[in-house]
Amino acid sequence: MHQQAMWKPAWLEALSTEKFFVACSFHEHAKKNEKNICCLDCCTSICPHCVSTHRVHRLLQVRRYVYHDVVRLEDLEKLIDCSGVQVICIVYTVCV
Repeated sequence: MHQQAMWKPAWLEALSTEKFFVACSFHEHAKKNEKNICCLDCCTSICPHCVSTHRVHRLLQVRRYVYHDVVRLEDLEKLIDCSGVQVICIVYTVCV
């Protein structure tokens, strides 16, 4: 049986291998310099201070949830077909 090779965008590999939530080496002395954005066109992780040099690029914000790097489904749906992705809803309860 011949399996057709599945094409995947280069940024998807970068999203799974890049290091996020580490200090940006270009802005090491700036506040809020954690890399929490993936530049899909450059296939690299960047910090909020780097955004100005990537302003015409496609950017995806990476978030932290229980020690895991995650992205919002609605952000990912703009880029790829997510019909087979299982959604996990997170509900926050605030006790006063």
